[in-house]
Order: sequence, then structure tokens, then C-alpha cells
Amino acid sequence: MQEVSFAEIMSYAKIAEDNAIAFYQGAAAKAQRPEVKSFLQELVKMEQGHKRHLEELLKKFEKTGKVPKLHKEIHTLGYADYITPVALDADASYKEVLEAAMVKEREPSAPTRSSPSSSTTRTRSRSSRSSTRRSRSTSSASRPSTTT
Repeated sequence: MQEVSFAEIMSYAKIAEDNAIAFYQGAAAKAQRPEVKSFLQELVKMEQGHKRHLEELLKKFEKTGKVPKLHKEIHTLGYADYITPVALDADASYKEVLEAAMVKEREPSAPTRSSPSSSTTRTRSRSSRSSTRRSRSTSSASRPSTTT
């Protein structure tokens, strides 16, 4: 396997941020609920901040030739592993948007030759959401603990 350079990793990361920005902007444009639209616009700003940070790190690398050190280690709680994403529509709730955001962040960032429609994100209808929620609540006791 060929080693991937820091610049390539940063390029993939910027692509992931661009994809997240486009996703949240598109969802915000469709959103009818003011609180959901506002939340999505806030997510856009956060992703834009992430992209600026990546660009700053890349500039530092190009200037010094040294890979910047992480300030802190990042841990996941694994919540997104238990979410079945829904297609966001104009009437999406705050909870549905939050779940979609968590799943979106979990998606791979490396560009692929596949089209956006070949994404592994599954969709389900609004009528099937409540039955899925009920089955989740009854199976929550079997979930692994995320506390240490």
C-alpha cells in the first residue's frame, strides 16, 4: 500500500468539510422550521471553521515542513453507530437533523469515483420512523456501555 502524504490527508479532510458544508446548506435551504434552519446554518459555520483550521495547518506544514501536533486526542462515543439515518425533508425535526449530522460526520472523507447517490446512507419513510424508534428503545439495554 502506498503511503499517503500529509498534504493528501489534508486535501481529503478539506473535501470532507466541503461536502459537509454543502450538505448542511442544502438542508437549511429546504428546512421549514425556523429552529432547524438556524441549527443547520450554525453547522455550516462550524464546518467552515473546520475548513479554515485545516487550511491554516496546511500553511504551517508548507512553511515548516513539520506535521503539526494534535492538541488533544479525539474520542467518539459511538452514538452514530446506532442511528439509521433518514432523508431530511422540509419538515425534518431538530432530532432528525442532529442524527443526520452525526451520520454525515461518520462518512469516509476520501473522494471516490462513485456518485453521491451510491452513498451507504439508508432512508426510511416517516411512517416507519416511529416503529424503529420503539424497537430502539426496547433494545437499548443491550447496547454496549460507552462509559469508562
